[in-house]
Amino acid sequence: MTIQIQEQEVETRKISLERMKTRSREFRENGEKPVRRSGITRGMRSLILGAADGRPCPTCETPMRFRRTTSGIEGPDNVTIEHILPIKEGGANEPENLIAMCLACNRARGYAYNQASKVTTEEVDDVLEWLWFQINRQRLAHVVELQLAIMYPNHHAIFERNWVKQYT
Repeated sequence: MTIQIQEQEVETRKISLERMKTRSREFRENGEKPVRRSGITRGMRSLILGAADGRPCPTCETPMRFRRTTSGIEGPDNVTIEHILPIKEGGANEPENLIAMCLACNRARGYAYNQASKVTTEEVDDVLEWLWFQINRQRLAHVVELQLAIMYPNHHAIFERNWVKQYT
């Protein structure tokens, strides 16, 4: 299912859905290697994480907390950095492709992405659309009513199952 969205309705500082699809195709066609997660600079990491403290997660709206843990135990509401376009699809460590997200949603999105079939271009587009709509649904609410569980039932079920594991 493809939905057309007016790009000017979406925050322009973040990667667009069309750019995600184009970049993913280029990445796959050229046989490129993914960037390293560790390529995010310390300054950029501190800026993103620190600014998100107390803000709601863009996916579940849980207030995120910026805590440094020495015990190695992280809470599901810990703020993390998520790649909007996964690095396995050619996503970069650049501000337009990075967003603060709670640990539970970050992990659940990763599980949903990893378990999705990505053999055909249509399957890749499907999971990229789901990833993009999931973090942009609040911004798009005035443009189109999204019911992600209906539009993308498989991805959403995997996400929900893994999100619940994080918070229970």
